[in-house]
Amino acid sequence: MIAFLIISALILLNAIFVAAEFAIVGAPKMSIDKRAADGNRLARVVQSVLRDPQKQDRYIATAQLGITVASLGLGMYGEHVLADGIYHYLGGSGGPAFLASHTFASVVAVTILTYFHIVVGEMVPKSLALQRAETMALWITPPMLWTKTLFYPFVVGLNGLGNLTLRMMGVQRQVSHAEQYYTPEELALIVQESEELGALRTDASQVLQELFEFGDLTADQVMVPRVRITGIALGSTPDEIRELLGSSPHTRYPVFEHDLDHIIGMIHIKDVLRLLLNNETLAQDHARPLPLMPETAELDDVLASMRRKRTQMVVILDEHGGTAGIVTLEDLFEEV
Repeated sequence: MIAFLIISALILLNAIFVAAEFAIVGAPKMSIDKRAADGNRLARVVQSVLRDPQKQDRYIATAQLGITVASLGLGMYGEHVLADGIYHYLGGSGGPAFLASHTFASVVAVTILTYFHIVVGEMVPKSLALQRAETMALWITPPMLWTKTLFYPFVVGLNGLGNLTLRMMGVQRQVSHAEQYYTPEELALIVQESEELGALRTDASQVLQELFEFGDLTADQVMVPRVRITGIALGSTPDEIRELLGSSPHTRYPVFEHDLDHIIGMIHIKDVLRLLLNNETLAQDHARPLPLMPETAELDDVLASMRRKRTQMVVILDEHGGTAGIVTLEDLFEEV
């Protein structure tokens, strides 16, 4: 009975270390960060491991050490005890002679132990850890850190040997950790697969796909071209402004001097209506300055320029310095 309990404990110990390893690897970082920000103490412990590559390496080294010790113990103790039990049982049952041999008993013992070791000690905890990585990581990380402290010299030595072997093979540890993060292309593929599996609505998937492609677009691909720009000339009278508003109503108008190659700013419809109420002519101080950007500017840079200048319009210049078009915040939203 005691031998059975020891064998069961070794299999359980192996399962715990396997679950610990896969739980920390599969733990969703954003969800853990959110829990930590909400004050969850266990989440803060897990977060400290996920954010520190060295601590994460030693955590995994602890799990590997535990798996190795449990597996060796199971093989050295479990096989011997179980084989003896099977040998004596079959030898006393009056069966054929080959069934009573120690070799046969050893084969049966190894088969039984291998089954429980692989299924109960490996496959089951691995599947549970991957499916419930967050919950399992929250509860299993603190005792794993205590175990790491208890066996610190062995963990550091094992981790150091592992890093040395990797360096000899030309593998940089920092690169390995960097590869845990996703590129825009990989994120787009994840979104597509999530949509195909029904975990993400089609409209939400489309918005996310457009966001990933947003940074690849340039200003000339989304701008309102010069020939379609409706601007207000500097010095326009109230009557001229009313006529323009009637034919081309917009929320914002570029203000130009002489022609559209000399846009000096922008005026909002509220300011235009204020001019009309006061019966004023459009002057330069009524126009808000606009940033200028080339046609080749990426939309990320265009949006950043809008945020810096606190405006919702950018003038796009061609290669000769003339006005090629304008980009508004609405144009950027339409791309998403």
